[in-house]
Amino acid sequence: MIFSYGPRLSSARNSRSSRPWPSTSIWRGLATRLRKRRRTLSTRAERSGPAKQKRRNSGRAPLRCAATSNARAPWARYDRELAELADDVLRRCRVLATTVYRTYLGAQKLQSFDVVVVDEASMLMLPLTYYAAGLAAQAVTVAGDFRQLPAIVTSDEAAAEEWLKRDVFEKAGIPAAIRQRAVPPELVALRTQYRMREPICAVINRFFYPDHPLRTELTIGGEPVPFPLGQAPLLYVDTTAFHPWAALRLGTFSRYNLLHALLVRKLVLHLAEGGYLSGEDGTNEAVGAVSPYGAQSKLIQALLKDRLSDRAAGIASTVHRFQGNEKGAMLLDLTDSYGTKLSRFLSATRIEEDGARLLNVAVSRARWHIVLIANFSYLLAKAPSGAIVRRLIEHFSEHGDALKVESLLPLADHDWVDALHHLIPPGFELPAAAAGAFTEGSFYPAFTHDLLNAKTSAVLFSPFATAPGTSRWVEVLRGAVARGVAVRVVLRPPGEVGGAPSHEVAEVIDELRALGIAVDLRARMHEKIAILDGQILWHGSLNILSHRDTHESMLRIASAAACAEVGRFVTTPTGRKDDHIDLHAAENPECPICGRPTIWNTGRFGIWFRCTNSDCEGKVDPRRQSRRSTPPRRSSRGGDRAKSESSDRRCPEPGCGGRLVERSGRHGRFLGCTGYPRCRYTESLP
Repeated sequence: MIFSYGPRLSSARNSRSSRPWPSTSIWRGLATRLRKRRRTLSTRAERSGPAKQKRRNSGRAPLRCAATSNARAPWARYDRELAELADDVLRRCRVLATTVYRTYLGAQKLQSFDVVVVDEASMLMLPLTYYAAGLAAQAVTVAGDFRQLPAIVTSDEAAAEEWLKRDVFEKAGIPAAIRQRAVPPELVALRTQYRMREPICAVINRFFYPDHPLRTELTIGGEPVPFPLGQAPLLYVDTTAFHPWAALRLGTFSRYNLLHALLVRKLVLHLAEGGYLSGEDGTNEAVGAVSPYGAQSKLIQALLKDRLSDRAAGIASTVHRFQGNEKGAMLLDLTDSYGTKLSRFLSATRIEEDGARLLNVAVSRARWHIVLIANFSYLLAKAPSGAIVRRLIEHFSEHGDALKVESLLPLADHDWVDALHHLIPPGFELPAAAAGAFTEGSFYPAFTHDLLNAKTSAVLFSPFATAPGTSRWVEVLRGAVARGVAVRVVLRPPGEVGGAPSHEVAEVIDELRALGIAVDLRARMHEKIAILDGQILWHGSLNILSHRDTHESMLRIASAAACAEVGRFVTTPTGRKDDHIDLHAAENPECPICGRPTIWNTGRFGIWFRCTNSDCEGKVDPRRQSRRSTPPRRSSRGGDRAKSESSDRRCPEPGCGGRLVERSGRHGRFLGCTGYPRCRYTESLP
């Protein structure tokens, strides 16, 4: 946002001060000197720390350090001078550039201005636009593209739909007027673009501006450095042949795709090796990688940081965060694949929908090259007829150059193993740092090798478990537990396992627990994952504890960063970013009523746990208690623990019928009714 004073009003305001207008460098130098003096005083105060400590003697006032007291006067003076300096700059400046949020959150309150220019207005909620416009005394200019991304609003309330999800253009009726070919006289449209090459602009015009195509300025030349992947503006990677698997981050609709993330990392590393990525100074204007989903962008960024360290900063992000940005080459990862339903972003058929606006922003960030990474077969099969993503794929297939997955995956990984399309010879030794893709046939020897070499932990996510499927791993898991390896298995509860009766699944669970393995039950889960020692990640479509004869694929990657990020995706969120996750520790708490294990579940109010005993009404809300760092205690006789913690007393509330059991709360132990939350009767315990 830009605020401006006109010549007449500016000179009138400047005439109020007798001091001449200083240059910007003078203001900056004065502010730097004031901050330096303040830091010097702060350092002196920290060095006198022991003398600053308060001493309390029989209620007498604490003693204060003389040095600290003497330093407070100049310290306050410098703070005051800095504040006055900032006020003076704001009062005298001719043009002020800031964000809308700083207009009311900043330390200095802004007054009125002659002219207000609001940029990227499509991303602003209406109240913010109205507030900024109210600071103008003479004129307001609103700039933006109502066919690009709007503000992110999660509420579905009617007031939110009316005032937060609609931008100023829609409120003014401009998109509706354009659809009726009645262009408002106050609208000035962009005719020429100066960012991207013509073939990229042709994509934008065809799918997002067919009624108002942009002209490309002919002075746009070639890139300063040759592109290592090819000179075509449009490039694409069809991952169909490698059967990529997508999954949802736990408790959200955000999704991730490990194969696509690995491909993006390899492409970026290859570009870095070819000298295309910027240098060591941390700035990067050459390459960007975007995905519609926060989970995928975080996974890509973690993989890049694992190899590029600080040079990975600013490469990967969501499309929303890239709006207003641009790069020489953009990698667009569409992420969706088998394992999840097609998202609304990729189901859009009209340019007014959020999904179309997202694709518009993603494609238009590139100057010279855009690389589309997608499972073409999946998207063409699942996208509705007329979907923009379907037409986008067809356009790239017709006008772009293909990059083969099998030639990209070995890039930057000398130990890449393609066991998906090639047989592994007998006696093959799997390198510890190897990455690769495996079929149901080549997976078993490779995964057995990893389990036998596990040293600290092994975590298996297998939605389904059968007696024959689990028996092939029992001895290997028994040996791991005997070596001191912490083993955890996450699977669906018995009633949800297809292909096996409930009593058989229950026996499998009991057998695993008898081996000393922590078993957590999770309703409706579908992730097929294994994480070993926090260093090796297996991810794909194969159910490790139930697979029989279906054709599946699994991806192996040796990366602590990938293990940590995917571990966060499959762990119940705590709401604390810095919370440490012990992925190998059992997550499900015990039932607060009977002490039996619980089942992870989710509903309209979020994640919760219910008791495995259908006759028990015990529930746990994780939002009200922190995640345990050690496995919950289990009893081989589920009813014994409940009996020892319950009393024989009936609840005295009339018509309740419940009994009193011992519980713990923030104020200590107490007796509560088993009819909670219907009955809230409690008694304190000594």
